[in-house]
Amino acid sequence: LVELFEQVSESRLYQHVADSARPETISHMCREGFDVVGCTKWEGCAEDGVTYLRGFNHIYIKPECTRVYEEARMWSYVVDKLNEQPTRKLRKGFDHGFDSIRYSHERMITNTQTMWDTLARQREQDAANV
Repeated sequence: LVELFEQVSESRLYQHVADSARPETISHMCREGFDVVGCTKWEGCAEDGVTYLRGFNHIYIKPECTRVYEEARMWSYVVDKLNEQPTRKLRKGFDHGFDSIRYSHERMITNTQTMWDTLARQREQDAANV
């Protein structure tokens, strides 16, 4: 995993939000010098995250990200067998890439940080690394 992170230039300069279900991986990456924190989970967090992401007019996926593209294509809700209506529960199996996208937007989903806060923090880090 360290080798993958190091393929991204300046990956040690920014915070990464990871699945909190894997604290051993988070600890390992922190020991390797990366700023990695666990995501916050609450009941319905996946559904809240999807609702947030679907609020964008467009989600751009690079052509080489074929698995994420396939996930986006397969994104759907479980259908109630009795009334054949979609429920609020997401269908499993097509969510790994979008889980990571949700984690990175967590503070905006929970309204604890705005996009402007994120940009200001990035500018501060950029200035400190000059």
